[in-house]
Amino acid sequence: MKVFFDDSEFDAQFARTVGKSVVGMADVGECFAAASRMTPGDYGSWRDSWHSAAERVEHIAEEAAKAGRRRSAGEAYLRASEYHRASYFFDRVDLAGSFLRSAWEATKRTFQHGLSYLDVAVEVITVPYAGTRLTGYLIRPEGAGAGPYPTVVTVAGYDSPIEEYYAYNTVGGTTRGYAVLMVDGPGQGSALYDQNLVFRPDYEVVFAAILDLATERPEVDRERIALSGRSFGGYLAPRAACFENRVRALIADPGLYDLGSQVRAMVPSELWAQVEASAPEAERTFAEMFEHDPRREYFFMSRAVTHGARSAPEYLRMLQDYRVPADRIAVPTLVTAQPEDAETRRLYEAISSPKVLAEFDPDAGEWGHCEGVALSRYDQVVHDWLDGVLAS
Repeated sequence: MKVFFDDSEFDAQFARTVGKSVVGMADVGECFAAASRMTPGDYGSWRDSWHSAAERVEHIAEEAAKAGRRRSAGEAYLRASEYHRASYFFDRVDLAGSFLRSAWEATKRTFQHGLSYLDVAVEVITVPYAGTRLTGYLIRPEGAGAGPYPTVVTVAGYDSPIEEYYAYNTVGGTTRGYAVLMVDGPGQGSALYDQNLVFRPDYEVVFAAILDLATERPEVDRERIALSGRSFGGYLAPRAACFENRVRALIADPGLYDLGSQVRAMVPSELWAQVEASAPEAERTFAEMFEHDPRREYFFMSRAVTHGARSAPEYLRMLQDYRVPADRIAVPTLVTAQPEDAETRRLYEAISSPKVLAEFDPDAGEWGHCEGVALSRYDQVVHDWLDGVLAS
């Protein structure tokens, strides 16, 4: 299903932004105006168009703030934050790149301004972790008292800063009485861009540090904590749930079960043998592939750097350690699925605890990666299920 572009890569990322209009992090008209200035497949035009839109909307926010119009300022700052994030999507291979750095800082700055002008009950938090600190946000329910509240704990995905997850987790949760604790873990957002912390397969270590903080907070009901993972978080959260006894529920959207076997199935057997053996032939094969298809190179390498890998073969070898021992999951679990999500069904089948497979219907408009253009429906399905689980 197409939103605007015939180019599937551009269209998927455009849908990702325009879908956030339902929670106030984008405006449909602004999005289509930005898209109309892009040349499909031209990453530079993508960057420049979103950057221009972000600066324009940030200026609107600044003028509203000067005039004392807090609501208008807050709404515009949130839209500017999303447009800044979108602008650097195709500039993520060089983690020291000047545009990536400035756009990431603008994403974070405008997001925090937006919440402050909208008077969202938010606290910027730091999580002690491995001799350093992870950063994120604890957001309390709208109009609630002192708590404690049922709480959703989440980290971001492959290419998201946690600020983006305000659209994916926070709005739907806080309007229903949930607190949301969301943190950039290694490989994500501030942990990656500011500290060069990369993904690790044993993400239960990261979640343990986050839960150590969560269970000490008076706002958090220790008996009603859920883990949520979206996109690559569909591996990270289930992996953590295998080793954590402090959570009552798990959400995986979509589920990821065994990334090693998944990528092996996509690589010809002869090439995989070379990859596994760290053979120079594998490096040459990928170099030739990338020379003829720069977009495939970007797909691989923008992910590889988040693992600290210097080449595609090294990245594929690292993924062999990313597997969820799903038989250890002991809490009620909701796993979401689009029709083509075979891996999420593998995770679902491997779980022996009480579980629900929420299958979304693209023909009814419930489509996009992580239901990105159906956020209202996603929020309803997830929180209606969560209400029942955490009430029992």
